[in-house]
Amino acid sequence: MRWRKAQESEPRPGADIEERLVWLEKLARSSQDVFKSQNQLIESQSEMIEALRERGDKHAKLLDSIDALLKAQGNMIDSLGTLVNVLEERGNEHSDRLGAIDELLKAQGDVNNARDGMIEALAEQVEVHRDSFVKLLKSQEDQIKARDGMIEVLAGRAEHHGDMFRTLSDRVAKLEAQAARAQGEGSYRG
Repeated sequence: MRWRKAQESEPRPGADIEERLVWLEKLARSSQDVFKSQNQLIESQSEMIEALRERGDKHAKLLDSIDALLKAQGNMIDSLGTLVNVLEERGNEHSDRLGAIDELLKAQGDVNNARDGMIEALAEQVEVHRDSFVKLLKSQEDQIKARDGMIEVLAGRAEHHGDMFRTLSDRVAKLEAQAARAQGEGSYRG
């Protein structure tokens, strides 16, 4: 609300520099309030998720996180495999490095196998709660997208007002320089 009021009180065209600076300060303070309220919303959402975890609905998110981790690790394994192939084709002296990478690939494979087993066990526990929790996650995702959109708008306005502030600063500097020259010419004439 404070941010909206700060927007509505935007100075009229041709307003003096001091009025624009005061308006920019108000807009900056109201933007900080918006970010604080967003942080409070994030904290309340985190608390709600913690409460859901205590009721046993946490497992769907855990499964999604583990799936994402496995995909990321799969991509890493693919990249490391490509690196191994390149090093082998070059036939250089990186045999020690290749051995270390092979060990890493084996370790990652063991981790993936262990997590696959954990995913299967968790899937059996949370099948009943999955639909409701997925809906909650979708709602949370929509809220986060809406918040991100507002943050992008605020960032765009902040950048715009930063440019305007720099333009005003340049004008002030020019006016001060002109005033100094005028004062110098007056002293010289005197």
